[in-house]
Amino acid sequence: MTAESSGAVSVATISEESGSLRAAAALLAEVFREDHFDEEYLKWKYFENPFGESILLSAWVTDDSGRAMAGFRSFWRWRFRSGPVLVDAAQPCDTAVGGKYRRRGVFAAMTRAALDAAAAKGVDVLFNNPNPESEAGYLKMGWRETTGLHWYGKPVRRAKVAREFVTWGRSRPPLRWTRPGQSWDGTVDDRLLASVLDEAAGAFGSILRTSRDARFYRWRYGKAPHRAYGLAATHAAGEPGGFLFYGTGLRGGLREVLILDFITSRPGANTAKKLVREVIEAENPDWITVAATAAFPFLNDLRGAGFLSLLKTASVVVRHMPGVVPAPLALTLGDIDTF
Repeated sequence: MTAESSGAVSVATISEESGSLRAAAALLAEVFREDHFDEEYLKWKYFENPFGESILLSAWVTDDSGRAMAGFRSFWRWRFRSGPVLVDAAQPCDTAVGGKYRRRGVFAAMTRAALDAAAAKGVDVLFNNPNPESEAGYLKMGWRETTGLHWYGKPVRRAKVAREFVTWGRSRPPLRWTRPGQSWDGTVDDRLLASVLDEAAGAFGSILRTSRDARFYRWRYGKAPHRAYGLAATHAAGEPGGFLFYGTGLRGGLREVLILDFITSRPGANTAKKLVREVIEAENPDWITVAATAAFPFLNDLRGAGFLSLLKTASVVVRHMPGVVPAPLALTLGDIDTF
């Protein structure tokens, strides 16, 4: 473990074997009041990640009470593809500072160390989906705002959805994740998936998008602890192929399906309509939602499947390392920290 001093704050890296991982999970659970933060979750997310080991930092403060973990900061390793070129990336997430240690430079010290580590590891692009309060801080640090994630919804029970919207007013209730009726166990035909991904590559062109393959999907949706995901797929011989990964939950009084990842080998071939019908039959939701950036090439397919704009955009900010040429990001919910 290495450490860097910053006044009363020292910052140290966390390895998979480090005893600090348990303390980090406890701090995250305390700050966010979420029960999914534990060592199993952190190991899956940050060390089993097929894109490489992430950057995990802990901040320590020594005072009259002794030495204690004051903060945790993570840069989740990711990888984009632009045409045939692979681009190493990372997204900040799971950041916490203990209540008694705030306003003591803990967050700033961890961020400086994380940026140095990202540069040392050859990370070319940093991206994040901050809340409005955090976004201002990112922009002050030189990050660039992109078009953001725009939300779309498909009502299945229109009258029920309309009534529920009236009760929500301007703020949409948080989602309480549930288990899909048909949870995906990680089984997929690697050859057919590779074929669909290869054929879909032309739709992306040079746009930056997540470097997907069977290993990525199994890790992201098949092995995630504390949460299960569903898969709808079609790949009949001679027909356009497609894969749609989704999660389920309760939002207010509505049963919701969230599309996390969708890809088709032939845009405009009604693959989205077919897969959405399959999801409706399997999960019986009241409505289905999806969020994607403007650069996502299959938005028209989803609109053709009945998705309407919800007039809500979630911010996405980007920081390119020196020498990296900016390019649009094709992101969906499965590409960001949605846990």
